[in-house]
Amino acid sequence: MIGNNEMDVISDKTDVLRILPEAAADLCTALFRNSPAGIYITRDGKFIYTNIEFRRITGYSQDELSGKDYLRLINPRYRHMPKQNMAPLFEEEDENTSHEFKITTREGKKRWISEKITYFKYGGNWLTLGHWLDITDSHSVEKAWREAEKRFQSAFEDLTTGLAIIGTDGIFLKVNKAFCDMLSYEEREILENRFDDVVCPEDREQCGDIMALFLSLDKPEVPAQRRLQSRDGRLVWTAMSISLIGDTESGPTYFIVHFQDITEQKRIEDGLKEEERLYRSLVDLSLEPLAVTDLDYHITHTSQKFINLLGYENAADLLGKKIGSLVKAGESDNFHLQILEILRSNQPGKLKFSLLRKDGSGLDSIINITWINNDKGVPSCIVIQSGETRKEAPEGKPAEETPALKAEEPVEEKVVTGSAEAPATVSDLTLALENTSTALILMDADTTIASANKAFEKMSGYSREEIEGKKTWIEFVAKEDQPRLKRYYLLRRLDPASSPNTYEFKFSDRHGNLKDVLINITDVPGTKRQAATLLEVAEYKQAMQEMPASENPPAEPVESKEQAPDDGALAYLEALPNSVAIVDTKGIITYASPVAIESIARGISTDVIGKSYLKFIRPGMIEDARADFQWLLDRGTLKSREYELVRSDGRIYPAELSARVYHDEAGETAGAVFVFKDITRQKLAEQAREESEKNYRLLAENTSDIISILDKDLKTTWISPSYTRSSGFTLEDLQTMPVERLWPPESAQIVTDLFTRAVEDNDAGRCGPDRNYDAEIEVYRKDGTRHWTEFSFQFIRDEQGKAVGAMIQGRDITDRKLAEKARDESEKNYRLLAENTSDIVSILNMNMQTIWLSPSYYRSSGFTLEEVQTLPVEKRFTPQSVDKVTELFKKAFEDETAGQRCPDRHWDLDTEVYRKDGSTHWMENRLQFIRDENGKPTAIMIQGRDITERKKTEETLELSMARLENTVDGAIAAMATVIEMRDPYTAGHQLRVAKIASAIAREMGLPDDLVKGVEITGKIHDIGKIYVPMEILSKPGKLNPIERQIIQTHARGSYDILKSIDFPWPVAQTALQHHERLDGSGYPQGLKENEIMLEAKILMVADVVEAMASHRPYRASRGLEAAMEEISTNRRSLYDASVVDACLRLFREKGFSFEEKAIEP
Repeated sequence: MIGNNEMDVISDKTDVLRILPEAAADLCTALFRNSPAGIYITRDGKFIYTNIEFRRITGYSQDELSGKDYLRLINPRYRHMPKQNMAPLFEEEDENTSHEFKITTREGKKRWISEKITYFKYGGNWLTLGHWLDITDSHSVEKAWREAEKRFQSAFEDLTTGLAIIGTDGIFLKVNKAFCDMLSYEEREILENRFDDVVCPEDREQCGDIMALFLSLDKPEVPAQRRLQSRDGRLVWTAMSISLIGDTESGPTYFIVHFQDITEQKRIEDGLKEEERLYRSLVDLSLEPLAVTDLDYHITHTSQKFINLLGYENAADLLGKKIGSLVKAGESDNFHLQILEILRSNQPGKLKFSLLRKDGSGLDSIINITWINNDKGVPSCIVIQSGETRKEAPEGKPAEETPALKAEEPVEEKVVTGSAEAPATVSDLTLALENTSTALILMDADTTIASANKAFEKMSGYSREEIEGKKTWIEFVAKEDQPRLKRYYLLRRLDPASSPNTYEFKFSDRHGNLKDVLINITDVPGTKRQAATLLEVAEYKQAMQEMPASENPPAEPVESKEQAPDDGALAYLEALPNSVAIVDTKGIITYASPVAIESIARGISTDVIGKSYLKFIRPGMIEDARADFQWLLDRGTLKSREYELVRSDGRIYPAELSARVYHDEAGETAGAVFVFKDITRQKLAEQAREESEKNYRLLAENTSDIISILDKDLKTTWISPSYTRSSGFTLEDLQTMPVERLWPPESAQIVTDLFTRAVEDNDAGRCGPDRNYDAEIEVYRKDGTRHWTEFSFQFIRDEQGKAVGAMIQGRDITDRKLAEKARDESEKNYRLLAENTSDIVSILNMNMQTIWLSPSYYRSSGFTLEEVQTLPVEKRFTPQSVDKVTELFKKAFEDETAGQRCPDRHWDLDTEVYRKDGSTHWMENRLQFIRDENGKPTAIMIQGRDITERKKTEETLELSMARLENTVDGAIAAMATVIEMRDPYTAGHQLRVAKIASAIAREMGLPDDLVKGVEITGKIHDIGKIYVPMEILSKPGKLNPIERQIIQTHARGSYDILKSIDFPWPVAQTALQHHERLDGSGYPQGLKENEIMLEAKILMVADVVEAMASHRPYRASRGLEAAMEEISTNRRSLYDASVVDACLRLFREKGFSFEEKAIEP
């Protein structure tokens, strides 16, 4: 107890521990002795005291350390860092210094130490108080992190796919070389930009906010596709995989984005989509009853005609059904088998089956079966077209035509049934067929030949009975021409103007003989049929030769007079694929072939016949045309002139024109025959080719890739400028320099072998047009240095496919080779590390079978790989660890199968495992999937480390901490007892406040650690009353202003006492602020609102409630309800609203109460 005469000597600098009871001094001693930090005291650099932890760290006993030189423990390299003898410089001021260094323990082990030093004066001597923390483990982790960071940096730069680190504001923080190359930027240029700057302008709006975009794409299994714009304006399609880096509290800090160039893939996909669109259009626009199935006979598309034919309302009723379900019951399997036979025969065919309508009635149908091949020539789908149909009728009644077809299909199409009611047009055509020497056929919509004349019989080698209704005209086309003609057929069905009506192909007769044939196809008006004339090219050429008197007329046309074309010649002219027109000597058109009339007048002959040919010449070329016509009349021939012709609708198109005069019977010039063809496509192709060649040459001259052109003797004739830039050699150097100057011997052999193999393959016909020969070789530069190149050799071929030269494309891969060498060396080092490390590494396949163990596993456990592979899990792990391991693997596989895969995810687990001798040891394990390039798990890697000693240390430390916590609790109780001994009227006040405050904190949902801190503070928050005289503390009457001011000093006194104790919570600050109020009316600092810490806000409410509900010497208890009224009334003004609400819930809703009992020491 401190008397009045002692109040004068109590000040801020008073040694509190000196005046505390013995219990408080014991507390400090216990804290010092059992501190988890190593503590020592030295004088003149020699130890005079150490605690238990310090002796454990160093391995020395107190006797061994006493008088020992402090620097002897420190590694010589770090002895300059400690400042043991600088204390006298600081005089009365404390100076704290901290640093890290390495020590050598008694056992010779190296440990990293973090040291903090405080100097103080005692008995006239300067002493050093030091705190040591063993940071060996954390230092190892930091070292491993730096090494991992270095490996990441290397992998980042060497990755062949684009990689970028992008901040949350969209700014590029780092990019690798592959990403720069992808967009043709330098690294510094990209780092000056934002992600938005390289996104295709049309896509920027879709991208929106960069944070929202990347957060939405943080799904590795669903890469996003975006177009980026390169430096030269190219659009590069990329697949982006996003990895978010950050934590749940502060959110993302940056994103790691992988960019895969998928431009070529998108081009192929777009092409496939276009083909799919065309394919769908062909089906949807078909006027035939048409259905398409997959190779399992499921219907995938139908035409509206097919839907109507079977009486259904829409395609959804048929899609997905098997086509066999649309024939009579019991015939489905047979139907499918017959379709299969047609596919195997590689020839389209017909089947006769009865189709079932929706109402159950049947339709006897001739069903045409064909298919569509994919780009590999393999059937991808089956096309089924219903030809002639007749609705079944009840027995005894004639069958009636299908209502859906009756109005749309002319009777003359039913040639299969041999109907005698063919219309006159067919009879006329039949008569013509029989009497002409030109092969003519009439085809149904599915290309089945309905009628053929004798000339076609002769040409094909088949009889009419073998042809009509049984064969399609495509069967007479040579296999190499079939894809082209099928494409013409499909395009013509979709858009008649999009495919030529006249073209050449190879005709295959009955015996497989091939003939060059010119075919002209014309639609039969009012039907879905087509008529075709077929003329052997050899006969056509002969007829053209016979039309003039001589192929090369004499200089004087009068000596060799050509006659006007007769009717036979006109027939041949009309079969020509080009336009033909005959004019008189005044240039008036007297005849025009159907192709010519269609070309310039949309088929209206009156717009052509009788008109001057100059009407169809572009005005700006009329004078040239007149001069050419005069030349023609004078010389007899006009070869290959190009004009721009004007159609009747005003459109202009380019044409190539040739002409020859003809003569009347008297030998006089009667006019001229013009042959002209539309060369629009040719012109467009030439323009495209010129543009393409310009672009290719520009590309070749500016590309970093090396390109060289070789002639047929494999001599270099051209090299790209990049070749000279890369090697220093010019074209002349390559043409004259011996091979030894270009390639090292081993590379020369590789090139020689490759060229030899390519030539042999080409001569043997084994080398296709797209065949490449690839190799990687080391080559010389002109200065003698070497570099690695990968190159691709390919023949250049003419239109006939004959090799006329070769092209070599190369690329410098020196950096890649160096990276591969470094990677191989790294892998070698990693394997060496794995085989020699003390850590244990094991590899498991996806069936949980161990397939590899590091040698350290055997050294640690005594088990070999073969023993582990046959040993049950119960023999390897203790029962508790078996459950942990099972649960860990279950969790890992569940995450993977649930789509929550993450390439960098790992799972950590400590397990107790058996050795071969039956003893156990503890292992720290990390499980991680090994993945392939697509991110799919292929194996499991487990890295383990023996932590038996650490576990023992942890157990010892836990016991020590438990004892220390008991010691601290006892000390706190002792400190509270001191106060209550001086202020018996408030006995139990601190304990009750602690109980109320911790309950409020728990009700608010605060963390357990914060609740514990509030409770500890509550128990000793009034310890500062030790400074207040007992006379004032126990005064029964009302306090005067001076006494009240003295009482109020206890908050500052509590702070001064508690601030020197290193609590893990802000105990001193909380005690200082527990009498503050939100409006600033409290003491001692007059803090407001957010200036007051949350713990103090809780403690002030608890203090008020307990004080008002308890008896005091100067007043009676006001009661709990009055306390509740006080905090409710002043909610928000004096007390925090959330704290008040929690307190009211406790007392009014949950029945909380506190017992008044003294604190037990």
